[in-house]
Amino acid sequence: MSTIAKLMFLLTLVPVLEVSILIPLHDLIGGWWTLGLVVCTATLGTMLIKWQGGLALRRIKEAIADGKLPGDEILDGVLILVSSITLITPGVVTDTIGLILLVPSFRAPIRRYVSGRVKRWIEGKSPAGVAYGDLEEDDGPIPPRWQEAPAEEAAHLGRPDDIL
Repeated sequence: MSTIAKLMFLLTLVPVLEVSILIPLHDLIGGWWTLGLVVCTATLGTMLIKWQGGLALRRIKEAIADGKLPGDEILDGVLILVSSITLITPGVVTDTIGLILLVPSFRAPIRRYVSGRVKRWIEGKSPAGVAYGDLEEDDGPIPPRWQEAPAEEAAHLGRPDDIL
């Protein structure tokens, strides 16, 4: 299934799921209470997003100041952004997902999962199976596969000395 098809399926499924939950909830607690619940979760989520987003931004700045790559911190920021999108969408399921993504202890395993998926995706896209960051100390800044490449292949791989 293509990415567009998955996205279309998700954009169709979420509203149907939300309505199928909101109607029985309306019957159970009443219309005004249901509306109040949706508005309160959105308001609470907005406050939490400002707080968690500020913390994520501060951790990104601290990592950069320490000379580290802020990979986990940026991923936290992306998950907070996804949380804000789900909290803007009215409904019980999306609000629950959004609030769960705002809790750091719930966000950590999600971050590890996403990070692992991204690493596998990058390794699958690297030339000749070279895993970035897995170089031996004596290999220098250019992966060995690139050093041994013929001139026409080196131009395709983008060897730095071919640019000059």
